[in-house]
Amino acid sequence: MSPRPALRADSSRGRSKRRRLRGTSCWSPRRAGEPEREVEAVSALLDRQVDGIIFASMRARETFVPPLPSRTRIVMLNATNDVHTCSVLPDEETGGRRAVELLADAGITEGIVLLGYDAEAERDVFRSETVASRIRGMSETLRERGMSLARSESIWLWEPASGHEVISRLVAEGERPKAIICLNDRLAFGASQALAEAGLGIPDDVSLVSFDNDELAAYLRPGLTTIGLPHEEMGRRAVELLLEPDGPPPGIHLVEMPVVVRASVRPRARD
Repeated sequence: MSPRPALRADSSRGRSKRRRLRGTSCWSPRRAGEPEREVEAVSALLDRQVDGIIFASMRARETFVPPLPSRTRIVMLNATNDVHTCSVLPDEETGGRRAVELLADAGITEGIVLLGYDAEAERDVFRSETVASRIRGMSETLRERGMSLARSESIWLWEPASGHEVISRLVAEGERPKAIICLNDRLAFGASQALAEAGLGIPDDVSLVSFDNDELAAYLRPGLTTIGLPHEEMGRRAVELLLEPDGPPPGIHLVEMPVVVRASVRPRARD
């Protein structure tokens, strides 16, 4: 019931499982993000006399919703809208906390580099509420734990090439971080390559923690410890809200982000 591409297959599976349990059916047209194509997709859905629509977004953001009949139930999945206020989002603030706690629990409290965001460089920039929540969770936990960042690096495009470029530069400048927090797994892929090229091992020399639990994260060597995006559970929750007897309840409905522990954070040294 989404005129946008689903978050990924996991999210669709979550919606499908819940539909089977509740005896409903669903049609999922896939459209690009242009408003005119979205209007076409929604019109096609309304022609099928659907009772509700889940608008899903690949990346959490404010999402365009064309005019709809007042009786149509709407849930925003990984998205927000000023008019349709029932939204399912990942609990990014707690996820940010978990990333810092992973390092603290390993005894790493200094020499930490944040890859992907710098508060000073991005003082007048707003990426999204989810990124802001993730950063807020990390910042609060750093403060509570008496920790601080050695440095943070602003990167607009969170892609492997960017992670590789920035970490290669830092190492060439003599930076030797004890840990790197990457704001997504794609940055971590590039960072891990740069560390290997510099002869620095993960996790013996540098621990690495990231976000998303991309499908490739398990195939890195060592496997990447990451805070996962709960795609399937978010899809399941969106359908539950859509099928509420009194309609989708307004508000932000957060879904916990799972901690996926692999092998990129060194264990705490024994006393």
